[in-house]
Amino acid sequence: EVKGSANSEMTLTAAGTGNYPLIRLRQGTTDQYEIGVTSTADAAGGDKFYISAIPGTGASHFVMDNTGNVGIGTTTPNGKFEVASLNDADAIRLTHYSNITMQSPNGVNWTCGVSNTGTFSCG
Repeated sequence: EVKGSANSEMTLTAAGTGNYPLIRLRQGTTDQYEIGVTSTADAAGGDKFYISAIPGTGASHFVMDNTGNVGIGTTTPNGKFEVASLNDADAIRLTHYSNITMQSPNGVNWTCGVSNTGTFSCG
């Protein structure tokens, strides 16, 4: 528990090359999740915030690199948001009960949706 009347801070520091700070969440004696920062010696490259459900393996489920790129299923996101999947069972699913609208940088809107009969359309 960290308490303070103003700003409260907790710092984790890993000393030496190849070491990195992390928080491991356990249930009993079983590691469940790991939250940390990768080191420069890590295969995914250094200076990335990650969340992993398989502690100690480097198999990150969520990564944010030092440029702000976010990856799910990849440790090297190539854009602001990248989702990588090995099969259709892990594909992206957007659940919404109406249309979804996307806007381009120049203000053009695209609205996509699925009708009650299962027809997908964008326009």
